[in-house]
Amino acid sequence: MQISRRAFVGATLAIGLATLPTARALAQSAKYRLRYGTAFPANHPGVLRIIEASEAIKKQTNGLVDLQVYPNSQLGSEPDMFTQTRSGALDFMSTSGVNQTVVPTGGINAVAFAFESYDQVWSAMDGDLGNHVRGLFGKVGLHVLPKCLDNGYRN
Repeated sequence: MQISRRAFVGATLAIGLATLPTARALAQSAKYRLRYGTAFPANHPGVLRIIEASEAIKKQTNGLVDLQVYPNSQLGSEPDMFTQTRSGALDFMSTSGVNQTVVPTGGINAVAFAFESYDQVWSAMDGDLGNHVRGLFGKVGLHVLPKCLDNGYRN
């Protein structure tokens, strides 16, 4: 079953809003504290969705998992966070291109004029091309989630 980005974000938003009152109480009993760093500003739509997902994760795990979100390069520059992620000091990060230093093909979705529309980009990245790119990251010990944040399409 495939889920559209719009449906995913909508469901995540709904779950996140439902959990706001209990988030603080659940964080007190977290067994697993994970850190997510990004250079994106705190009001970036991607950061807002990750925060909503974090709140949903807390609720769905009965507070056992606390995904702490650090926007605005709070944990360092993208290269710094990428190094931290590769060493295991940081659990997750959003990247806008520093990953290409390890997997050059990782930036294929941002090549100017390679795709005619968003539909083509998402079709490619959700299909065989995306599977190929994710496999290349796996070969260097990095796990890339099957759906990525939209940080703009280059045309």
